[in-house]
Amino acid sequence: MSKKIKLAIVDDDSIFREVLIKFLKRHEDLEVIIQACNGKELIKALATEKPYIIVLDIQMPIMDGITTTEYLSKHHPDIKILIVTSHNEESFYFELIKKGANGFLIKNGDFDKIISGIYTINEHDYYFAGQDLKRIVVAKNDDISGEIKFTNRQLEIIELLCNECTANDISEKLFISVRTVEWHTRKILKKTNLNNTISLKLYAKQKNINANNNGKNQHRTPLNIAVSK
Repeated sequence: MSKKIKLAIVDDDSIFREVLIKFLKRHEDLEVIIQACNGKELIKALATEKPYIIVLDIQMPIMDGITTTEYLSKHHPDIKILIVTSHNEESFYFELIKKGANGFLIKNGDFDKIISGIYTINEHDYYFAGQDLKRIVVAKNDDISGEIKFTNRQLEIIELLCNECTANDISEKLFISVRTVEWHTRKILKKTNLNNTISLKLYAKQKNINANNNGKNQHRTPLNIAVSK
């Protein structure tokens, strides 16, 4: 038998993990060596185990998929990352490709597609099913050289959101009401043309935006990836 593809499954939904692992066990050349419910648990497990591919969720407590992808790209660049998420936005694909993701799938219960993605990444390094990724990459890589300006209050809120603070947390830290926090957040999302705070976190990290920097040190990182058909 050929060498097994060692896998890590990282998702805070225990039922999803269990069902996916049952499907994976049907394939003798696939072996799950790590199960984790967030990035922090994964990092601890990586001290003793080394998967080839990680199936990674985005929205998780303690350490989410975005931060985990950044960590893996820096400390374990040889590990491949297959993102499985309920979010279907071009901004996710673009930013996470830059951060080191090797593929994306929408979390819709189609476990056969996840298995197909694993095999494709194992063979070709990348897997992008159903997305016109080449168009996304070209369009976004040439995108907006203009800068969006934020107020000082908006910058404070962006930084706190990136630090995983909730609206209640921000309200307490800035001595403003939760409704005011939500109002500022809506204004920020409208200004950046984003749909949710997860996209905003990605945007802020890409543009290096925080309370001490209004995106003045923005830089564009060239993309050089192969898109599997």
